[in-house]
Amino acid sequence: MKKRKIISAAAAVMMAAVTLAPQLPSAFPAARICTPITAEAAKNEVRIKVVDMATDMPIENVDAAASTVKDFSREDSRFSWNTSDAVEFPIEGAYNNDWYVKLYNVPEEYNYNAVYTIDRDTRTFGDYTIRLVKKSQDNNVTICSAHDEPVAKVLLKAADMDVYDKKGNWFCTIKSNEGTYLPDGEYSVKFKENVLENSGVCVKGEASQKLTIKDGVPTDTIFFLLASDEEKKPNVSFTIKNEGEDTSSTEDLGRVVITGDGFTLDTDGSAYLGDGHYTAHRYNFPKNGFNQTGNEERDQHNIDIIADSLLNKTEDIEFNVVDGKPDRDLVFVKVPVNRPAEEEGATAKIKIVDKATGKNIEGVDVEVIAGINATGKSLAKWNTSDEEEKVLTGLSGNPNLAFGIDLSNVPEEYDFQKRYIFGFAKDSKEESWVVELEKKNGPVAEEGATAKIKVVDKATGKNIEGIDVVAISGLNATAKSIAKWNTSDEAEKIIKGLAGDPRIVYGIELSNVPKEYEYNKQYIFSFAKDSKEESWVVELEKKNGPVAEEGATAKIKIVDKATGKNIEGIDVVAISGLNATAKSIAKWNTSDEAEKIIKGLAGDPRIVYGIELSNVPKEYEYNKQYIFSFAKDSKEENWIVELEKKNGPVAEEGDIGFRLYSRYKGLWDRKDNEMVGYVIITDGADDFIGKYKLDEMISLPDGKYKAEIEVNSKGYSCFSEQKIQFTVDEGKAVENLDFNVERWNFNENGSGDANGDGTVDISDAVLIMQSMANPSKYGANGTDKGHLTEDGSKRADVDGGGVTNKDALTIQQYLLGMFNFE
Repeated sequence: MKKRKIISAAAAVMMAAVTLAPQLPSAFPAARICTPITAEAAKNEVRIKVVDMATDMPIENVDAAASTVKDFSREDSRFSWNTSDAVEFPIEGAYNNDWYVKLYNVPEEYNYNAVYTIDRDTRTFGDYTIRLVKKSQDNNVTICSAHDEPVAKVLLKAADMDVYDKKGNWFCTIKSNEGTYLPDGEYSVKFKENVLENSGVCVKGEASQKLTIKDGVPTDTIFFLLASDEEKKPNVSFTIKNEGEDTSSTEDLGRVVITGDGFTLDTDGSAYLGDGHYTAHRYNFPKNGFNQTGNEERDQHNIDIIADSLLNKTEDIEFNVVDGKPDRDLVFVKVPVNRPAEEEGATAKIKIVDKATGKNIEGVDVEVIAGINATGKSLAKWNTSDEEEKVLTGLSGNPNLAFGIDLSNVPEEYDFQKRYIFGFAKDSKEESWVVELEKKNGPVAEEGATAKIKVVDKATGKNIEGIDVVAISGLNATAKSIAKWNTSDEAEKIIKGLAGDPRIVYGIELSNVPKEYEYNKQYIFSFAKDSKEESWVVELEKKNGPVAEEGATAKIKIVDKATGKNIEGIDVVAISGLNATAKSIAKWNTSDEAEKIIKGLAGDPRIVYGIELSNVPKEYEYNKQYIFSFAKDSKEENWIVELEKKNGPVAEEGDIGFRLYSRYKGLWDRKDNEMVGYVIITDGADDFIGKYKLDEMISLPDGKYKAEIEVNSKGYSCFSEQKIQFTVDEGKAVENLDFNVERWNFNENGSGDANGDGTVDISDAVLIMQSMANPSKYGANGTDKGHLTEDGSKRADVDGGGVTNKDALTIQQYLLGMFNFE
């Protein structure tokens, strides 16, 4: 559950819900121009105030200016004031015009817009409030929209939506498909009139829907299903052409994003637009790729468009629609970015070489291409027999341009690709591009390296006699023997004339090894890079372990893990070695010796010691044997065996307890906490205090502590922070000590995985709402290939009451953990 599926850009456009949103970066800050609070006011006067969205309190010391011209400067404004001097600033004669307000010197903790619009067509008389949201304020709502067709020619990506309060007064304007904050209250939400009039998009179903925010959380699910307005035919179309050409087409157009007054459309290059001012931006596809359609020809076309973006750029087009027609030709002009005059002058030196030797491979035909798609341009062709190094000058050093090196007529013994991709580093004017080819049977290296081989006792470092040794070059079917000897004849074997290539592997095979030694059939070695001589030592260890100099000391304790105190009555045996020949070196009872000191031990780190326990008190869990050893060069070690009580440590009954909750079911019953695990308490200095069962109420002295949950029950996971810092004051925790722990099985009924993709995310909530809004298409028997299946319906029913929009809201709450347990 911790891993979340990434939602593609196309899927994000489809999302339709009021979602609980994380703090999303937004191009549209959270401050909003809001509608009148009162219905009675001077008939031709507007009073403007600036308040905090969460508290509704005035924000002081903000400079404001107003004008009937949208792009006005502060000096040219009709009115200006400071909010400390006038909490409500009156503008006389405001009713006959649209007014625009700009804010200056806004406190740093607030987000705010560059300009706020007071629209004369939709307002009533009275007060107009600009509500600013603090940057630290968590978003708690996102109002999303989804199109009836997921892959539509025109998609409404973002749009202004009007929010009205319970009395029907215009409260504020927010952006669809973006996170924002709204205080507790009852609202209605709908698209701004000009958005639907000018975008060619209509709402299927209720145009206005109710929204309630309670305790900071939406209690309703709103779903706006959108479609193209059939009565509004496309009146603008875009084409594209290469710089210097006269004709244009839609062949390599890609998608066009059109931004108008209060909305943004993602189009295939044609759309309906009402009269107004617009900006069009052509984009190809996201840098990380696109959603594959399954149509090979179409997907390849998309890839070509992406590649084209590396070579060409297009400027945005600003235009007006007047009387239903654009006031200019809507033609994007592709300007090459790969060979701008000021950047031409970079040099590439190109070689085709043997990877093992670094030498030129003759007879290879080479072609260099600027660009890697169908519009790529051939820059040079040559044969490596004629030119070992090709120097190309006058190239573009633009790091965004990809160059392809295509090979043909490559000698059969080499593996190769048809094309190798290179580019210039930023600010680089000269690059060496070396294509390294490797022979199919592996590299051939210059012979002349030396290996010195020994087979020795691991403990003493001395030669072990009587072993037959074979040295092998390579490990596959073509491996060949390069030397054989017996260690009685040669304690050190010196093999010369070997290939020093680090990619060649050598094997050392042993036979007739003395019975007292453990050994592998083969030991693997190789040369380090640029090394001409290596010492390869095979170390064998006796089955009974090495014999080391005695004189090291071990101090052994058996203690309670929670308290650190000695546990009495345990019989302990210390063992040297772990196999059949292991020997007992000490026996004692912890009632007689809380700490056992054993001297004269071998301090060799390769010797393993075992601590075996018996007669352990029944309340403790324990292993039969605990393993220890000495650290390298250590002459004294403290070996502590920590035992834990089966039911966890016994804590003094107190007022401090830990609560577990599920993000969609709420708080656990405390008695059920027992099945999850433990909590580990440390103090402010990170010293261990104790480990307690999660269902216990404990007592702690006043002070600062940390609690870390330890989940050890299969199928359960902690989805909140696993460590909590808290303070105990007068015997009670100041903070709520809550952990989000739950069990989640995607295949279970009610899991929330509506679309059956193995994860729970916003796309599941969207599918549920689509199935509710358009069951003939997305319901259990829907015509769309991505419709909610019968099994999906079972998984989507998270509350057990049948699939409803409430299940979609529950999934959104689950994803973000937005619960209040006060």
